[in-house]
Amino acid sequence: MAILSQLPSYVRPEVLELSDLYFRTETQTTIGHTNGICYFFVKVNMTPLATIWDDTEKRKTIIDSVNSISDDVVTYKNLHQIKSILNQHI
Repeated sequence: MAILSQLPSYVRPEVLELSDLYFRTETQTTIGHTNGICYFFVKVNMTPLATIWDDTEKRKTIIDSVNSISDDVVTYKNLHQIKSILNQHI
């Protein structure tokens, strides 16, 4: 089951292969109200990565994006294993 929390301290299931990965998107919306009050909403969608992986353009975009992340952020977000799995498919 996909877990929506992406807090770095959250213990996630071990990721061993591409079929363990999900593609996460967020849609963020802010709505102004009265007296300086705003509402902030985040809609999270998660799709098994395998469902979009055969699309060469999407695959390249994902791999390029992950490889553009600084090493400090890769460590902070605990993405080393995921980055390794994705780069096996270049």
